[in-house]
Amino acid sequence: MLDEHYTDYARICINSIKTNYQNHPPILVFYYGDNESALAPINRIPGVEVIRWTNDLDKLIGLNIAAAKLGVVTYSRIHYKYLLWTNFFDSYDNVLYLDVDTLVLKPLDAIFTQEEFFAISDYTTSPDYRLFYPAFADDATLLGLLHKDNLFFPGGRNDMINAGVFMVPKKRRNEMCLRSLLEITHTYNDYMMFADQSAISLWCHYNNIPIQKKWIYNFQVNFYNQDFNTLKHEDIHIIHFSWCKPDSPLFATFQVKFEHFFEMYRLFNVCRENQY
Repeated sequence: MLDEHYTDYARICINSIKTNYQNHPPILVFYYGDNESALAPINRIPGVEVIRWTNDLDKLIGLNIAAAKLGVVTYSRIHYKYLLWTNFFDSYDNVLYLDVDTLVLKPLDAIFTQEEFFAISDYTTSPDYRLFYPAFADDATLLGLLHKDNLFFPGGRNDMINAGVFMVPKKRRNEMCLRSLLEITHTYNDYMMFADQSAISLWCHYNNIPIQKKWIYNFQVNFYNQDFNTLKHEDIHIIHFSWCKPDSPLFATFQVKFEHFFEMYRLFNVCRENQY
């Protein structure tokens, strides 16, 4: 879901799909707001269905948004992603979610043919940014809740997904899976650092769903600061500007660190300039 502040990013993301994944499935864009001029560039793209977010969709999810804590997340409606677990998408098979700050560089058929929920590790290097707040590592109440659910206190760089790219298969879009996600959200509400991302990660652990390390399908831009020597830039299918955006002044300061800085910047601008 996006509002008027992110429509340009959404247009760029959609342009990247149109350019690099021409046989793509239907594209649905969920919009929250009433700024028609901001939405106009997306409405002009053929083959894109814009769906206005309403209270009925909130009711379909069934989460008490006012009571759901956000942790370090700043977007108050971040739990909208839970819609992918509802019957709203019953007419579809596998459904892929993409944040608007992603670029699709290659076809994504390999994701759509997965039989299980598919998400990539956040793989952050910082010990201060985890699924749970690190300060709760020895909290007796939290550890008791985890024990009751046959879970553990997650640790390590692969304990949490990055919720900017994930695929929900049809077999996971049912009342039982949605209910367990909502229960996890409520139960661990006080401890989770990244709201929806933490809850979905715990849901994966609860259901014994492996968190993937197939970085080519969600190559977060901060990975360029890390050791990914075994991965070729030309193999990346999705670049995710999760850390900073290419049109921000901050991004320009990293050109010394990022070997492929200018290529990323070029790809972003090509998709920005494309018109459909």
